Amino acid sequence: MTDSLPWWDKSKGGWKAFQRDEGLIADGAPGLKTLARVLEMQGELGDRPATNSVPPSGFSYGGDPIRKGLSRDPKLLLPAFAAKIETLFSRLRSQGHEPLLWEAYRTPARAQQLSDRGAGVKQSMHCLGAAVDIVHADDYWSAGHDFWEAIGDEAKALGLTWGGDWRRRDYPHIQALKVKDQAKFRAMTEDERKDFVA
Repeated sequence: MTDSLPWWDKSKGGWKAFQRDEGLIADGAPGLKTLARVLEMQGELGDRPATNSVPPSGFSYGGDPIRKGLSRDPKLLLPAFAAKIETLFSRLRSQGHEPLLWEAYRTPARAQQLSDRGAGVKQSMHCLGAAVDIVHADDYWSAGHDFWEAIGDEAKALGLTWGGDWRRRDYPHIQALKVKDQAKFRAMTEDERKDFVA
């Protein structure tokens, strides 16, 4: 376990991650624009996301989209990566954590939209079925240090890459490959990608 995660307190770190994901100024302070985005999301989500939807057959995670435009379908992930995420969810649950798949596959149009807002990259690994975003089922991005540390530790134990280790930290992000392999991975055929992450 590592004690080096830069969390001044769980709420500030959670707000910063939320702000970054939503293309806002990521200062950790929930100002008017941040709160307006939360209210806008509540309109998209209703009072509470339907996080209790039934996962697809063969999986214990995923389900109906939490909000418009987000895919939570593990069947759209590369098969070996989807299996590792299943193991990750199992390990986190066995430790008493409540993980929630926020987003799995991302369309190129959504990736472009996020990139335009400064909240993602155009050539996201999500678009290739090789990345997911996992948040806490109740606290979302405001989960405590122990939750994010567990995600990072367990993901790395499975040979996955955790965005919490990056200079621009992305705690919910887990991907199937190292950043240094991304350009090579993008140039591969779908079958080659499946073999690469197997």
